[in-house]
Amino acid sequence: MKALTTLLIFSILLNTTPSAAAPTEPELNVDVPEATVETLDAYGIYGADSAQEAEITAAMAVLADNGLTVPELRIYVHESNQGCRENQGLFGTGGDKHRVDICNFDESIIRHELVHAWEHHNMDDSTRQAFQDHIGLDNWNDHDQPHYSRGIEEAAYLIVWGMDDNPISRMSRNHYADDLTGYELLTGTASPRISHWNDEAGSAPSLRPLITPCAGSTSTYRIDSCPTLAEIRTRS
Repeated sequence: MKALTTLLIFSILLNTTPSAAAPTEPELNVDVPEATVETLDAYGIYGADSAQEAEITAAMAVLADNGLTVPELRIYVHESNQGCRENQGLFGTGGDKHRVDICNFDESIIRHELVHAWEHHNMDDSTRQAFQDHIGLDNWNDHDQPHYSRGIEEAAYLIVWGMDDNPISRMSRNHYADDLTGYELLTGTASPRISHWNDEAGSAPSLRPLITPCAGSTSTYRIDSCPTLAEIRTRS
């Protein structure tokens, strides 16, 4: 009887004593969204009217005619400089090296930013360094330096200048020798601004190039009034 009582008490204690909690797997948080992947617009022109789109297309054709084929791009036209971080235009906004933003809708600005795109995707470091050495700059794109002291900006200005359809006379050859040489160095071809020399002397000379064009708009200033790079440096 005593043994039976002891067994019953033991049985009651066994059934009422809380058991150790069994380990459970953590619950999945089904409300956590998946990582957001930015969806990029397709290549094309955005925010432009038909006339602006035609002008951008024409600018791309000018580059292509001079052997500078730009990559596929997303080109955005804005109504104010806020879309370009208070600049007139930008290439590579947000790290997107297939993006161009235009805020000051001017032919030279469009070409300038397209040249940046071409340079990024086509120019090698040896050419960049050669250009820096030629014009005496110690950096390609140091944002602590003003625009005119960066090789990347001088190169873009120069290429836009060299593609201008306003011919340079042979009488101005010495004045623009460094500039014409710079264009040839950067692009591998002679500037079309001296193409008419073919008719005068049989062939346009290779000048082995390097130059800087007007820091202003090529559509606003006559190139004959542009200072040379040396003159710009003297003033600074």
